Amino acid sequence: MLRLLKTLLVILKHNHNSISLDSDISIDIQMGRNNKIKSSTIYNSTLADNCVLKEASVFSSQIANHVKLHPEVILFSANLSNYVYTGNRTAISNSNIGRYSYLAGNNRIFNTNIGSFCSIAENVCIGHAEHPYQYFSTSPIFYKKDNPFGTDKFFQKEINEFSTTSIGNDVWIGYNAYIRSGVTIGNGCVIGTGAVVTKNIEPYSIVAGVPAKNIKKRFDDKTILKLEHDKWWDLEDKDLLQYAEENFLDLSNLYKSKHV
Repeated sequence: MLRLLKTLLVILKHNHNSISLDSDISIDIQMGRNNKIKSSTIYNSTLADNCVLKEASVFSSQIANHVKLHPEVILFSANLSNYVYTGNRTAISNSNIGRYSYLAGNNRIFNTNIGSFCSIAENVCIGHAEHPYQYFSTSPIFYKKDNPFGTDKFFQKEINEFSTTSIGNDVWIGYNAYIRSGVTIGNGCVIGTGAVVTKNIEPYSIVAGVPAKNIKKRFDDKTILKLEHDKWWDLEDKDLLQYAEENFLDLSNLYKSKHV
């Protein structure tokens, strides 16, 4: 009953939005307009305009405009830019995702900065915790008080299992790929299906395999340098439209581009 009353207060306070009565939303939420929230939980977060949340759970996160969260998506301390799309059963923790990037579903993203215009297929895992192997044991029972066994009698020292992972802009990551914690993947890379990436990847590389190895570059060095220089992913939408019209089908136009 108390939760229902709280939801009613949120609905009245944010009456320019559509919020289902079975949602659980903190009173102090900052919310824009024209959002559609169905059967979702949102706490200590901000939500801009025109977002759609269906059976999602959002905690201590910032969500920009036109973001879509599908069922069983859960966010912890995440920052999602405009037009981010997340498919079913996706977990994002302590991570940032740039505009027009999508995660197809069943993804696990931890301590990662993901650029704009990235395409991430299903079952991709990025930045998962690493077990420290330089000690006499890799078991978390020795370095995590909140280990799965619920005991700290063997605890010795807290060890940070996460390193920051960086994914550039316009990166395509194939189905079932695994990106190791702490890796940096450059702009424009393609990561093949099922690849296991354990080392940094240079911009515009195509890699595949276990462990992932370089297959080839997407373009010649001159084109890569031009794309890196242009940083088209940072352009405003109207300027990006012009850039795309000039260059999408014919990369030779890059060397005549006005956006230099």
